[in-house]
Amino acid sequence: MIRDKVQKVLSIGQCSADNAAITRMLKRVADCNVDYADSFDEIANHAIHRRYDLILINRILDSSGASGIELISMLKSNPVYLDTPTMLISNFPDAQDAAEELGAMRGFGKSELNEEQTASRIRQALTQA
Repeated sequence: MIRDKVQKVLSIGQCSADNAAITRMLKRVADCNVDYADSFDEIANHAIHRRYDLILINRILDSSGASGIELISMLKSNPVYLDTPTMLISNFPDAQDAAEELGAMRGFGKSELNEEQTASRIRQALTQA
């Protein structure tokens, strides 16, 4: 499928350095714009104004220490986000398993940003959008 639009990604709960690294990787893999959110209030504000093609959630939100798994549960129980591809960013397989059980796609860890498998997962998620 050929895309004729810039896709929109929301990255939630990353620190500044990780946001920069994730954004560089995303821009290498896809034609996309990346928005950032640190808190539940910011997420709600972004969601009111934009629809996203992919949501990436840190396992533990940097600014608050909140659980990314709990956030995935909240998002996937909301009909607005049910069909939005969502991935957990975590190096821990058990966290990835928990996210998948809640309806997220298999995500990736920060140590895997430059791996082809990560690029392939991102492309697959954006194809579903």
